[in-house]
Amino acid sequence: MFAERVIGILKHEYALEGLFTSRQEAQKAWDEGRYLYNTRRPHLSLYYATPEAVYLGRTPVWWSKCVFRT
Repeated sequence: MFAERVIGILKHEYALEGLFTSRQEAQKAWDEGRYLYNTRRPHLSLYYATPEAVYLGRTPVWWSKCVFRT
């Protein structure tokens, strides 16, 4: 389920719906979309932080008071 959601977001939010003329072109688009998804796109499940910010510990002070479900 997670993979389908990520692919859907990349396709619709980052315009990766088109056909590519080469594997290199598709790989470049995938890499750029994945970069944006992890570094620029706020995630509701992370209380609107980015995965990169959470991983690097660069979250707002209020964020540490959030309760996450596991």
